[in-house]
Amino acid sequence: MAEAIEQHGGNSDFHPGTLVQQSIGVQSLHIDHEIVLYDALRNQSYRLNSFGADIWNFLTQGRTVAVIQARFPNIGNEDLIAFLSGLYHRGLIGTHSSGGCTTDTEQSGEDDYGQH
Repeated sequence: MAEAIEQHGGNSDFHPGTLVQQSIGVQSLHIDHEIVLYDALRNQSYRLNSFGADIWNFLTQGRTVAVIQARFPNIGNEDLIAFLSGLYHRGLIGTHSSGGCTTDTEQSGEDDYGQH
């Protein structure tokens, strides 16, 4: 069963100029308006609702946090940062800032992400 990702608060590592992109090896399956992500490296799957799916699809090319915020003005900045943080901590996205490109492979408990 797929783990759902939920918001747990912001992450100060995401600044307007931080570049965010999907991690290599994460596959996605579109089901209705949701997406199931499968991380083959960790043998984990995750479910994104329609809001999360829209953001995920937007990240097929690297985008800065500022561009993502401008594209999704109806999603509050704190909620957006919390969503990106959840993806990051599961190793589903990588970030690039002045310090270089990184991903975090830390796994956390079950969540449901992007529910409004």
